[in-house]
Amino acid sequence: MASGKRRTAIIFIPVLVGLLSIAVVVLTLSRTRYLLPSPETKSAFFKSYAPDGAVDPFRCNGSHSKASSQAGSKAGHEFVTERKEFEPELVIKAKNWMPLMNRLAHDVASQLTTQGSTILDQTGDARDGFRFDYTVGNTFGTVTIRPMEIIDPWSVTGETGILPDEQAVRMHISIHEQWFQTKPGVITLEVTEHAEPAPLHDPR
Repeated sequence: MASGKRRTAIIFIPVLVGLLSIAVVVLTLSRTRYLLPSPETKSAFFKSYAPDGAVDPFRCNGSHSKASSQAGSKAGHEFVTERKEFEPELVIKAKNWMPLMNRLAHDVASQLTTQGSTILDQTGDARDGFRFDYTVGNTFGTVTIRPMEIIDPWSVTGETGILPDEQAVRMHISIHEQWFQTKPGVITLEVTEHAEPAPLHDPR
């Protein structure tokens, strides 16, 4: 009986070693195919974009602006995902609501083109927000400018009172990119329907 148990153990050990070897090979191949974030997976537009140049001219004299931003990356087997968000807060003249939104859109389009991106689609208007779909190299990206929202002046100025013709507002601009190791021949973009974009006006 003891001899039979030893033979079973001798047979089982090589099988276990074989299974572990297969698992190591599979894990190694999986890691090899995994695409990791790096400076190469971020487009020039993604690295350099900031809304300050478009926003600051609309800031009311004597008021300061507050800007928050966050960014993140995600590795993947097929592509690397890059995200960045901006949320400027400032006090503006109420009449400049739509001109500021148009200026933001104009600035995004200009920076995309300057940084070598091709704009595939542009939709939206100053009231409902804008969306840009673009490509550059092995990257496909989307910029979304959401509609502005009115906020408590206290969060911007530290005071509750502003002039009757002024408003404290928050904007939200987000960038989403997918970088592929090899540029796909065909890609399907999910496009949100908007009204036809209004003409862009540069207040300067």
